Amino acid sequence: MPVLSIFPVSKVSPGATTVMTANEQPLIVTQRFGQGKVAAILSNSLWRWQLEPGQKDEYLAFWDGLIQWLMPQALDISAASFDLSADVEQLFLGDTITLTARLSGSHVAQEGLPKADLEIQLPDERKIPYPMQPIPENATAAKSGPGFTVAYKADTGGMHSAVASTIVNGKKIDSTPFSFFVKPFSPETSPVAQNFAALKALSQTSGGQFCTKDTLNEVLSAVEVKESKEDRVLYNNLYDSPFLLAALIGLLGADWIIRKWRNMA
Repeated sequence: MPVLSIFPVSKVSPGATTVMTANEQPLIVTQRFGQGKVAAILSNSLWRWQLEPGQKDEYLAFWDGLIQWLMPQALDISAASFDLSADVEQLFLGDTITLTARLSGSHVAQEGLPKADLEIQLPDERKIPYPMQPIPENATAAKSGPGFTVAYKADTGGMHSAVASTIVNGKKIDSTPFSFFVKPFSPETSPVAQNFAALKALSQTSGGQFCTKDTLNEVLSAVEVKESKEDRVLYNNLYDSPFLLAALIGLLGADWIIRKWRNMA
């Protein structure tokens, strides 16, 4: 295989599998998501493979095998799966994230609503279990199967990993690990009280007027907008006129014809 440019990856998701490495860096990473499969190729120069003498067949075989693996098989579709998702994409300390797990696949033989549990691994590698509550049937009518939910309030910054599990027909099914990052407040985003004394001093120094949200409308209505006028001069180039340009071309053409007719050229 030719030399490849690899996208550096510091850490692979806990639920992913590194299929191939190059220069001690992940090159092909795969992961199951629900009833689907995902493959990531961490290089933008894989096309050079087919340019190597005698390597084009291997290059095509690689893509054929990868596409066939990504295509759903009958066993994958019929097997029960437990999918875990969240309602927010970014999270700060003190925020609440709602994690939802949904059962899909061959679970129709299950009698009664199964139970589900969630385990969250904190950045310090502690694992905390949470019982999940079933979602009412009217809320899951348009979905493929029963759903479960739990709300988690983030009190620790860093990377978290959650796994939901349930038992279907006597068999335990775990979801693909779902990772989410809790951001700590930075000095720019940390909610602090307004310093009214500093704002008043700033307005007095700059010749402005300090106002609060209660007096803002009153201050704005008292503002007088002075009318101002300015002169504008517009210049038009005569050569930009299509009529003048046509007349000039016509005169030049007539002059050329007259000079040719009198043998003056």
